Amino acid sequence: MLDGKLVVLRGPSGAGKSTVAKLLHGRVTNKTALIDQDYYRHTMFNNLHSDLEAPRYVMFAGIQAALDHDYDVIVEGFLGMGKYKAYFDELLGHHHTENYFFYFDISFDETLRRHSTRQKGSQLTIERMKELYSRTGPAEYPDECIIPEVASPEQACQLIIETTGMPVLVS
Repeated sequence: MLDGKLVVLRGPSGAGKSTVAKLLHGRVTNKTALIDQDYYRHTMFNNLHSDLEAPRYVMFAGIQAALDHDYDVIVEGFLGMGKYKAYFDELLGHHHTENYFFYFDISFDETLRRHSTRQKGSQLTIERMKELYSRTGPAEYPDECIIPEVASPEQACQLIIETTGMPVLVS
Protein backbone atom coordinates (compact mmCIF):
# COMPACT_ATOMS: atom_id res chain seq x y z
CA MET A 1 0.00 0.00 0.00
CA LEU A 2 1.35 3.41 -0.98
CA ASP A 3 0.86 5.95 1.81
CA GLY A 4 2.50 9.27 0.94
CA LYS A 5 0.92 12.17 -0.91
CA LEU A 6 1.45 12.37 -4.66
CA VAL A 7 1.72 15.95 -5.92
CA VAL A 8 2.11 16.30 -9.70
CA LEU A 9 3.10 19.65 -11.27
CA ARG A 10 2.64 19.64 -15.06
CA GLY A 11 2.73 22.20 -17.82
CA PRO A 12 4.63 23.62 -20.76
CA SER A 13 8.25 24.67 -20.80
CA GLY A 14 8.91 27.82 -18.81
CA ALA A 15 5.65 27.60 -16.85
CA GLY A 16 7.42 27.74 -13.47
CA LYS A 17 7.04 24.09 -12.45
CA SER A 18 10.66 23.61 -11.38
CA THR A 19 10.74 26.89 -9.47
CA VAL A 20 7.54 26.07 -7.60
CA ALA A 21 8.58 22.46 -6.97
CA LYS A 22 11.88 23.58 -5.38
CA LEU A 23 10.09 26.23 -3.32
CA LEU A 24 7.58 23.66 -2.07
CA HIS A 25 10.23 21.01 -1.43
CA GLY A 26 12.21 23.49 0.67
CA ARG A 27 9.20 24.36 2.83
CA VAL A 28 7.55 21.05 3.62
CA THR A 29 8.37 19.25 6.86
CA ASN A 30 7.31 15.69 5.95
CA LYS A 31 9.70 13.23 4.33
CA THR A 32 9.46 14.40 0.74
CA ALA A 33 11.03 13.29 -2.54
CA LEU A 34 11.35 15.69 -5.47
CA ILE A 35 11.17 13.90 -8.83
CA ASP A 36 12.24 16.11 -11.75
CA GLN A 37 11.34 14.68 -15.18
CA ASP A 38 14.23 16.55 -16.82
CA TYR A 39 16.74 14.82 -14.54
CA TYR A 40 15.70 11.44 -15.91
CA ARG A 41 15.51 12.61 -19.52
CA HIS A 42 18.63 14.77 -19.72
CA THR A 43 21.00 13.79 -16.92
CA MET A 44 20.47 10.18 -15.94
CA PHE A 45 19.82 8.92 -19.49
CA ASN A 46 21.00 11.81 -21.69
CA ASN A 47 18.65 10.87 -24.52
CA LEU A 48 16.47 13.87 -25.32
CA HIS A 49 15.76 12.78 -28.89
CA SER A 50 15.68 9.00 -28.58
CA ASP A 51 13.45 6.39 -26.97
CA LEU A 52 12.27 7.65 -23.61
CA GLU A 53 10.71 4.45 -22.29
CA ALA A 54 13.61 3.67 -19.93
CA PRO A 55 13.63 7.14 -18.31
CA ARG A 56 9.84 6.99 -17.82
CA TYR A 57 10.00 3.52 -16.32
CA VAL A 58 12.83 4.41 -13.92
CA MET A 59 11.16 7.69 -12.93
CA PHE A 60 7.88 5.95 -12.06
CA ALA A 61 9.73 3.18 -10.20
CA GLY A 62 11.31 5.94 -8.10
CA ILE A 63 7.93 7.57 -7.48
CA GLN A 64 6.43 4.27 -6.38
CA ALA A 65 9.42 3.40 -4.16
CA ALA A 66 9.22 6.78 -2.41
CA LEU A 67 5.47 6.39 -1.86
CA ASP A 68 6.03 2.83 -0.57
CA HIS A 69 8.41 4.26 2.02
CA ASP A 70 5.87 6.85 3.19
CA TYR A 71 7.43 9.81 1.43
CA ASP A 72 5.32 12.56 0.00
CA VAL A 73 6.34 12.88 -3.65
CA ILE A 74 6.46 16.04 -5.73
CA VAL A 75 6.73 15.18 -9.43
CA GLU A 76 7.40 18.01 -11.84
CA GLY A 77 7.79 18.17 -15.58
CA PHE A 78 6.14 18.54 -18.93
CA LEU A 79 4.59 15.08 -18.41
CA GLY A 80 2.47 15.05 -21.57
CA MET A 81 -0.48 12.73 -21.16
CA GLY A 82 0.12 11.10 -24.56
CA LYS A 83 3.12 9.27 -23.10
CA TYR A 84 2.65 9.52 -19.34
CA LYS A 85 -1.07 8.82 -18.82
CA ALA A 86 -0.63 5.04 -18.79
CA TYR A 87 2.09 5.36 -16.14
CA PHE A 88 -0.03 7.66 -13.98
CA ASP A 89 -3.09 5.43 -14.41
CA GLU A 90 -1.10 2.41 -13.25
CA LEU A 91 0.32 4.34 -10.29
CA LEU A 92 -3.12 5.64 -9.32
CA GLY A 93 -4.41 2.07 -9.47
CA HIS A 94 -2.16 1.34 -6.47
CA HIS A 95 -2.28 4.76 -4.82
CA HIS A 96 -5.96 5.54 -4.36
CA THR A 97 -5.87 8.62 -2.12
CA GLU A 98 -3.87 11.78 -1.58
CA ASN A 99 -3.25 12.34 -5.31
CA TYR A 100 -3.03 15.96 -6.42
CA PHE A 101 -2.56 17.16 -9.98
CA PHE A 102 -1.71 20.78 -10.83
CA TYR A 103 -1.51 22.11 -14.36
CA PHE A 104 0.37 25.36 -15.06
CA ASP A 105 -1.75 26.99 -17.74
CA ILE A 106 0.27 29.54 -19.70
CA SER A 107 -0.11 30.84 -23.24
CA PHE A 108 2.29 29.86 -26.01
CA ASP A 109 3.62 33.44 -26.23
CA GLU A 110 4.37 33.41 -22.49
CA THR A 111 6.00 29.98 -22.83
CA LEU A 112 8.34 31.38 -25.49
CA ARG A 113 9.09 34.49 -23.44
CA ARG A 114 9.87 32.57 -20.25
CA HIS A 115 11.80 29.83 -22.01
CA SER A 116 14.05 32.39 -23.70
CA THR A 117 15.20 33.65 -20.27
CA ARG A 118 16.32 30.22 -19.11
CA GLN A 119 19.86 28.87 -19.26
CA LYS A 120 18.64 26.05 -21.53
CA GLY A 121 16.52 28.44 -23.58
CA SER A 122 18.51 27.95 -26.76
CA GLN A 123 18.10 24.16 -26.78
CA LEU A 124 14.70 24.18 -28.49
CA THR A 125 13.63 25.88 -31.70
CA ILE A 126 10.32 27.75 -31.95
CA GLU A 127 9.01 24.93 -34.16
CA ARG A 128 9.92 22.32 -31.51
CA MET A 129 8.36 24.51 -28.82
CA LYS A 130 5.12 24.65 -30.86
CA GLU A 131 5.13 20.88 -31.25
CA LEU A 132 5.68 20.32 -27.53
CA TYR A 133 3.11 22.95 -26.56
CA SER A 134 0.49 21.21 -28.70
CA ARG A 135 1.00 18.05 -26.59
CA THR A 136 0.31 19.74 -23.29
CA GLY A 137 -2.92 20.50 -21.50
CA PRO A 138 -4.83 19.50 -18.41
CA ALA A 139 -4.74 15.78 -17.61
CA GLU A 140 -8.43 15.74 -16.72
CA TYR A 141 -7.87 13.78 -13.52
CA PRO A 142 -10.53 14.44 -10.87
CA ASP A 143 -9.97 17.66 -8.96
CA GLU A 144 -7.00 18.70 -11.10
CA CYS A 145 -6.17 22.28 -10.16
CA ILE A 146 -5.30 24.81 -12.84
CA ILE A 147 -2.62 27.34 -11.93
CA PRO A 148 -3.09 30.45 -14.09
CA GLU A 149 -0.33 32.27 -15.93
CA VAL A 150 -0.70 35.29 -13.61
CA ALA A 151 0.12 33.30 -10.46
CA SER A 152 3.54 34.06 -9.02
CA PRO A 153 5.71 31.14 -7.86
CA GLU A 154 4.87 32.12 -4.27
CA GLN A 155 1.12 32.12 -5.00
CA ALA A 156 1.33 28.77 -6.80
CA CYS A 157 3.30 27.26 -3.91
CA GLN A 158 0.74 28.54 -1.39
CA LEU A 159 -2.15 27.13 -3.44
CA ILE A 160 -0.46 23.72 -3.53
CA ILE A 161 0.16 23.80 0.23
CA GLU A 162 -3.46 24.74 0.94
CA THR A 163 -4.85 22.14 -1.49
CA THR A 164 -2.69 19.24 -0.35
CA GLY A 165 -2.46 20.03 3.36
CA MET A 166 1.28 19.44 3.29
CA PRO A 167 2.83 20.60 6.58
CA VAL A 168 5.30 23.46 6.12
CA LEU A 169 7.91 25.32 8.12
CA VAL A 170 6.44 28.32 9.92
CA SER A 171 8.42 31.52 9.37
